[in-house]
Amino acid sequence: MLKIYGISFCLLAVFLVGCTTPASMTEQTSSSALTPLTIATNPFLLTGAVRDTKTKAARIYIEGDGRAWLSRNTPSRDPTPPTPTALNLAKQDNSGKTVIYLARPCQYTGLASEGRCPSKYWRSARFSEDVIAAYMQALDQLKATRGIVTFELVGYSGGAAVAAILASRRADVKSLMTVAGNIDTDTHSRLHNVSLLAQSINPVTIAPQLSRLPQVHFIGAQDTNVPKQISDSFTSRLNNTNCTKQIIVPDVTHNNGWENNWPRLLQNYVPACSPAQIL
Repeated sequence: MLKIYGISFCLLAVFLVGCTTPASMTEQTSSSALTPLTIATNPFLLTGAVRDTKTKAARIYIEGDGRAWLSRNTPSRDPTPPTPTALNLAKQDNSGKTVIYLARPCQYTGLASEGRCPSKYWRSARFSEDVIAAYMQALDQLKATRGIVTFELVGYSGGAAVAAILASRRADVKSLMTVAGNIDTDTHSRLHNVSLLAQSINPVTIAPQLSRLPQVHFIGAQDTNVPKQISDSFTSRLNNTNCTKQIIVPDVTHNNGWENNWPRLLQNYVPACSPAQIL
């Protein structure tokens, strides 16, 4: 455990926001049909999980920002999420397709707390070219080793930004789903009066490239972290909204309610080229 002036970092965190030790990926998947997965990319080691049903289409779940900050002004030493929402959604996916969960850089690896994964990658550079390049490599490896032909991308919170940027760069992405997605990072930063992510790509800048991609944006009705205006900003830049749906889910906040609603949402609101609708 890292020591800071004779006080453990975990103890210091108790005074700030409380301290819990995230479970390992093996522990997180122990009671599910998913098994741990590790993909080596340059420069990151991406941790994940997989339920391989040998289908040609795979649904990829990308995790949120995790514990990026301990307080408004105190960054975390390890961004591993105490509650991995995207992983919990993947566990609820009973579509029969190959399901793959990918954590974000430095999550679940232990490298962050050891100082071997720079904190900029869960701060200002969380959606940088380095990060996107790593996911591009990961998807290429998954295609090469598992016989996957196409991807359906699902991104939660900040993971939605990664998913949207990936979708703009790959011809093998056939649909995009965002869940409480931060898909306009500048608007989100201004909304919360925090610094812009100067080293990151803002997904809203690539929105026009996704105009004809089937996509669904799920929005929590009680989400004050990533409210509907973030999705509105992104979809307003699409040149064609016939392939886009925005769905507001009642009684759901940014962090709570998605897992219980996910089977129903996944079954009834698959992406399709149809007019936007509100649940």
